[in-house]
Order: sequence, then structure tokens, then C-alpha cells
Amino acid sequence: MAGTWFLLMSVLVMSGIQTAASLTGHVCTARTGYISTGYRPSWQVDFTKYFLNCGFMGFGRCSRQRQMTRQTSTLQRYRMYRLEQVCCSGWKQVGDTCTTAICTGGCGSGGECVAPETCTCPPGYQGPKCDIDVNECDTNNGGCAHTCTNTAGSYSCSCNKGFILSGTHGCEEDFVAVSTRTVLGRLRILDAKYPYSSDLKNPKSALYKQYESIIKQQ
Repeated sequence: MAGTWFLLMSVLVMSGIQTAASLTGHVCTARTGYISTGYRPSWQVDFTKYFLNCGFMGFGRCSRQRQMTRQTSTLQRYRMYRLEQVCCSGWKQVGDTCTTAICTGGCGSGGECVAPETCTCPPGYQGPKCDIDVNECDTNNGGCAHTCTNTAGSYSCSCNKGFILSGTHGCEEDFVAVSTRTVLGRLRILDAKYPYSSDLKNPKSALYKQYESIIKQQ
């Protein structure tokens, strides 16, 4: 009898283990419970009284009891479990995939959520949520020759008075803006602009005298 009951419960348990539609990506297995019903067998023993002839020559009447066993079934409720595929913690189901990471509150400044609670920040921002501006000027003056100015997500370089920006980071003297320099200083500026004009270093050369005359007229 115990074996029959064990077999019945085994069938119920096995029938309760189910797997949902297959997912791909970061998939975990969860056990969920539900209520099922089934019949539990039981055995009831009854005693039936009967009479038979007994005594001298069988003229007497004697009573006896006969044992009878009968099987019954009782409807009962059982808590069953089934296995289901779910997205692992930190991943969201989109369609039949679990490849979309969850970042609570999202990633700011155009950052991308690449793993649970992990943001990849664009240049110029940092922090768990990409909401902290990076001050590029704190490191090596941002690479600027003169002045570095931090901006939201970026920075810019500027030059001191009398200089103009060369490229994005460098500075060079502004020849037009230098109006109070000496002739020799102005010629040095010209020489810097024309490094192969060696005649600019020779006061006796025609090129030197030509520029000297132009500078004196300014």
C-alpha cells in the first residue's frame, strides 16, 4: 500500500515540473509553486457480525466477526512546483532574450548601460551614472599652451593677449597685434614665420632692409 502511495505522489511531482519557453542570454531557473489536487488512497477495516451453528449436535447459535478491508480515496490539495526559465537578476527580458542590462535610473549624459548597474560613459563624463563632468584642465592643463577652460563634457584652449590659437592647443604670436615691438623683435617674428629666410638675420641684406622699412612705417 505504501508503494502505491509513493508511486502516485511521484507521478504528481513529475507532472508538476514544467519548463517555460526557452530564453537566450543571461538565463536562470526559478522554482514557482502552485496548488494541485489529487486522490490519496486509504484503507478502512470493517468487522461484520455473523452467526453459525455450534454447541451440542449443532443446536446452539454462536456469533462470530468477519474482518473486511476496503479501499477508499480522499481528494486532497497539494502544493506543487515547476521550473521556469527567467532572466537572471539585473537583466531584462525583451522578446525571448535576456541580453538587455538594467541600470536603475538609467545612464546620464548619453551613457550606455552595458551590464547590471554598469554604465559606459561618453568622453568628458564619469561616475556610476555618467553624471559627473570630467575637468580635463586638471590634468596637464588639458594640453593647452596657455589657458584651459573646462566646459560641460569638454574643454577649450585659449591664448594670452598678443597670441593666437594654433590648432586646438597651441599658441603663436600674433604678428599683426604686436605694434609696440622693436624692429629687431618684429624681424624675429618674421624670421619665425620664414625660418628658411636667413637674410632676415643679416642687417646688411636687401630683404632685412626691406622689412625694416615696412616696419618703421607702421
